[in-house]
Order: sequence, then structure tokens, then C-alpha cells
Amino acid sequence: MAEFEHSIRCTITNRSDYPIDFVWENAQDMEHIGFLHRNTNFDFSIVDLEPDLSNKFLYQSLSYLVKRKMLGFLPLNTFGHRKIISKYELWQVEYCPFLGISTFLRSTLKANSKNPDHTDMIDYVEIFTPSIYKYFGPIFTWSLKRHARKQCLEDEPFRMRRKELYDRNLNIPPSILQKTIWEKVTNNYLAHKKQENLDT
Repeated sequence: MAEFEHSIRCTITNRSDYPIDFVWENAQDMEHIGFLHRNTNFDFSIVDLEPDLSNKFLYQSLSYLVKRKMLGFLPLNTFGHRKIISKYELWQVEYCPFLGISTFLRSTLKANSKNPDHTDMIDYVEIFTPSIYKYFGPIFTWSLKRHARKQCLEDEPFRMRRKELYDRNLNIPPSILQKTIWEKVTNNYLAHKKQENLDT
């Protein structure tokens, strides 16, 4: 990173009351951000994605645009890229142009050592900020931990419902529902070109 940037590192740990595979399914799914996490986000869109050819994961990597809520009401556009490294581990990078802040995340899941039916979620986070923010490290760390805890609690009903369906032998495989921005743009372009050819 550039020399004028300041680095902040922290580790965030949360716990789910549900088994690791349900938490992993929830972790891969990003489309729910715009629905379950409206307290901290206005909207979420997938820009483009790389499918997982092995069919082990929901995708191999994806790029996205999320409109965050700062202070609960100020919109902040954030661009991100996420990659699944292995089962129970993913890496993610986000950039907020308005604040000039980049966030790097390594997210891992582990079965809880005392209760294997529960899951520990461990996030290793590094934030790169302009030097003007270097004295705000404790505030950034507190805010990130609060944000992660809040989203973990909001995700618990999702995990509970998936487990209920599984216990009833309704194991519906997860899937990507929305069209990517790339698909929408290219489809509009191809339709426009097709109409141009018909008109000539």
C-alpha cells in the first residue's frame, strides 16, 4: 500500500448456535445482505461472478457493489471482491472511494471445541486508511466488531430455518438468484445490436 496509508489489524470472533455447514452456506450467500441486514446496508448487487466448476461451492469468486449505511442513514458505496479459498475459508477485499479506506478480510469457520453443534466465526481484518485516520484505530475496531456481531445475530434466523428444512428432509441447494450487473449490461448491448441489424 502507499506510504501515506495507516494499517489497523484486529481479530473478530463470534459464535453461532448452529452447525458449521449451515453457517458456511450462510457465509457464501451474499444476496441476503440487502434483505436481512437493512439496518447496516441500503442495497447489494453482484457485478460479476466466476462459477465454481467443481460444484463444491456456490461460486469461486465474485465482485459486488454494496451501499452501506454510515451512522444508520448516510449512503456509502463500497466495491468488493470475494474469493472462496477452501471449505470454511474465504478472503474478501472492499474499497470505499468516499473515505479512501480499503478493508481486507480472511474469514474462517470452526466447530466450537466445547459444543461441536455450534460454530465459531473468526475474522482476521486489516484496514488501510489515509494517514488522517490513524488516530481513529480504536473507533474503527469497535465499529467493525459491533457490525460483525449485529450481522451475526441477524443471520441466526436464516441458519435456524435452513436447519429446520434439513431436519424435514427438505435440503434445497443454495443458488444465485439475481442477474449480475455484467449480465444485464451485456444483454442490453446484444439486444441493441440485434435491433440495429434488423433495422439495416
